[in-house]
Amino acid sequence: MFRNKKEYRYVGAIHEQLTIPKERTKELPLDILHFPTNPKYTSWLDFKNMMPYIRIQATELQKRRFSIMQLFWLGCSSFWKLLFDGFIHGKGFLDGYAGFRAHVLFSLSISAGYFLAWYKKIT
Repeated sequence: MFRNKKEYRYVGAIHEQLTIPKERTKELPLDILHFPTNPKYTSWLDFKNMMPYIRIQATELQKRRFSIMQLFWLGCSSFWKLLFDGFIHGKGFLDGYAGFRAHVLFSLSISAGYFLAWYKKIT
């Protein structure tokens, strides 16, 4: 997807972040539509397919120096923030039930990583 250059690097175990120098980026004044061939958020059962990534995220979070309370708080707050930002501000409500389901599943998948890291710390 990107040229093999030193300034473009994937960061993290599951390539969830791509670091690009600020001077190499531009902001587009339009929406980017994404039509995946195998969408992740079409069914409530798809959540189980995200578990390997949630476990990797929890392992990465454990390496950082979060307290037990921070992990718990980030789990709760990230769920509500992502759900509200995507469903309301991102206009996911225009997709009806499918948009609601997608935003709940996405929010759950991110917050589950924090809760799993929290659980591993307290046990």
